[in-house]
Amino acid sequence: YGRAMLTLAASLLYVALLKPLGFVISSVLYLELQMCIMVQKERRRPLKFLIISIVSVVGIYFVFHNLLQLMLPNGILTGIL
Repeated sequence: YGRAMLTLAASLLYVALLKPLGFVISSVLYLELQMCIMVQKERRRPLKFLIISIVSVVGIYFVFHNLLQLMLPNGILTGIL
């Protein structure tokens, strides 16, 4: 139940931070946190998880913004993205 509760807490935190921080920052933080929650302590590689998170979020943002022409919340990156 521990990982399930941490996943629920991380998801609620993600939803709360999505508008103020924006999609890119909050998604990178969420994915990093979620990967750390799901992997055993001995196999945690935070830098690897961060790189995977950044690449994934940039890819998703590109698809939604450029290909699908859909806007995602910019948050504090308004004017930069």
